Amino acid sequence: MSSSPAILPPGVTFIAVIQPSLYLLIIGTVWAAALVPLLCVLLFFSNHQVRRQPIFLMNLFTLIMGIIVGAVNLHIYVADILSAPGEGFRPRTLLAYLGMILFLPLLIDCILAFRLYVVYPPRTTSNLQLAIIFIPIVLLKVARTANLIIFMVKFAAAILVPDSASAVADFQALWDHAPWTKIEWILQVVDNCYASGFFLWKIWMGHKKARASGIVHSQSPNSNTDKLKGLFYLALSTFMFPCMFGIAQIILTFHNHDFFIGAYVFVNNLYIEIVGVLLATIWATKGRSEPESYDDHSKLSSIRYRAGGDSRTVIVKPTRDGGSRSIEMEEFDDEISHNHGSQGLPKTLNLTQSMGSV
Repeated sequence: MSSSPAILPPGVTFIAVIQPSLYLLIIGTVWAAALVPLLCVLLFFSNHQVRRQPIFLMNLFTLIMGIIVGAVNLHIYVADILSAPGEGFRPRTLLAYLGMILFLPLLIDCILAFRLYVVYPPRTTSNLQLAIIFIPIVLLKVARTANLIIFMVKFAAAILVPDSASAVADFQALWDHAPWTKIEWILQVVDNCYASGFFLWKIWMGHKKARASGIVHSQSPNSNTDKLKGLFYLALSTFMFPCMFGIAQIILTFHNHDFFIGAYVFVNNLYIEIVGVLLATIWATKGRSEPESYDDHSKLSSIRYRAGGDSRTVIVKPTRDGGSRSIEMEEFDDEISHNHGSQGLPKTLNLTQSMGSV
């Protein structure tokens, strides 16, 4: 007695067929929904001055693009689940979706490069050091852009064909076996690690200089050294997780050719990068928008420092301007300008003052 394959009624399909699309639908929808409250937090902790800065505009654009990617992801996979096999394929929509998710990590790494420019300003950094830091970063960005353009051209030629069934197979084969995705992820990990290494090193050195110079905020919980330390650990966690997922992508690409597992990791990594860079910006924006003063019953903050071997205490009057630039430190700056032995102090303070722009 022979058994015939099960024939499903119209509008019904096997769970195994729609399972990958369902997983991608859930991943994209959950992450995109999580970006909505982050958008509210970003706008809440920003003021008019902060919203005009390039770093804020870049983060706002990244956040909006992440939400748009989630909406396109929702459209693609809902149509794929509700349609008959092969009929829900929209090549032009998929082409636009892939272009966004491939070029968005490149934009996020440009935000990191801009942060490097803030903490390594040309006026205080030697030309040799600037060349060592930024020339490899620029070359990596150019190489990644050229590689992605080549991949998108090949990808468009593979899916913009009349036969949708062969287009899906060609797309998956191109994604799994073509060298362009592997090149992009390797360059992305190198780019991210190289730039974030210099960024974290600068912040950590600023923290060490502040401690070695004897700068201590005895009363204020928002002291410059505490901000440096907090920003260091936040940046470490922000860049560590994307690097880990990037390495996982490379391993899966070379050792596991399951297209959908690689897609799960890739989409998660994209949104982790978006959330990480947004958390760093929200932290810096929050620190800048917070008033430096407390209520009338609180004590004045004090800064103790050593200049020329003498220990002095300068009373710092908190103001309500917000941000680290609002601290009145005229006496402190005058003392430093007459003392060449403490030239490291202004750089430390400049670094903390620039955190509002990072």
